Amino acid sequence: MLFDTEELEVYLNRAFEFFSSSDEGAFNFVDIAYNRRPISRNFGDHIHNLGKAFLERRPDLSSDEFLKLLAPLLVSCIIINTNRSHYKGTHLLPVLIGKGIT
Repeated sequence: MLFDTEELEVYLNRAFEFFSSSDEGAFNFVDIAYNRRPISRNFGDHIHNLGKAFLERRPDLSSDEFLKLLAPLLVSCIIINTNRSHYKGTHLLPVLIGKGIT
């Protein structure tokens, strides 16, 4: 795992709390990581987390710029998810390509 200073501080604080309250067992980094960033339950959660992470890295973007940068990635994610899930309705692909969304 590669941490920045803020994230490392969280893990060190949790480790200190763990070892100061108990001397048995091992400190579990995975539990802390899961509590900080839970696993997405569905595709919509993944898209939400992607947008949130994108805005955290580029807070200076206007909403139009944000959508223009994120739209191609979102459409490719939707197409990949549709293909992997074997959803019917592949007739939408030419519509998406025709509108220049991909």
